Amino acid sequence: AEKEAPEPTLSENIIKLQIIDNHILYTMQSKSKSF
Repeated sequence: AEKEAPEPTLSENIIKLQIIDNHILYTMQSKSKSF
């Protein structure tokens, strides 16, 4: 159980990074459209 713990956290961090990247891309696209 102790060895299985780190794996989900890494996947969760990767998912969080992907969500942040998507959010940044979305905000930049919306800003570029507004101009």
